[in-house]
Amino acid sequence: MVYSDVIVHRLLAVCVGADPTYPALTDKQKQQQLCNNLNYRHKMAQYAQRSSVAFHTQLFFKSKGVVSEEGFVLFVRKNAVVVLIPKYGLEGTVFFDSKDLKLKVTFDEEEGHVFT
Repeated sequence: MVYSDVIVHRLLAVCVGADPTYPALTDKQKQQQLCNNLNYRHKMAQYAQRSSVAFHTQLFFKSKGVVSEEGFVLFVRKNAVVVLIPKYGLEGTVFFDSKDLKLKVTFDEEEGHVFT
């Protein structure tokens, strides 16, 4: 963020005596409010970015229909697996419907495939 960079550089300049400033800039309470506001805006911008990526990813795959691509299992959990699909650069968690679901998974080292 450009604004936060300017504030930090101004404060550093004041600390080393290179630049005068106005008293409000060194007021701790006002600086805390400013930092809280900047952090809030940054967090909201991150949420907006993630939502935008998720939305456009959904639009992309909605137009493609059913797609079958190679994926890699990164992690196995009790009720889910984390899968990476390199062609699309996607990583996601696939949850199982039932907590009582037990999978028997075997890995064929020669073929490099997982079978259930």
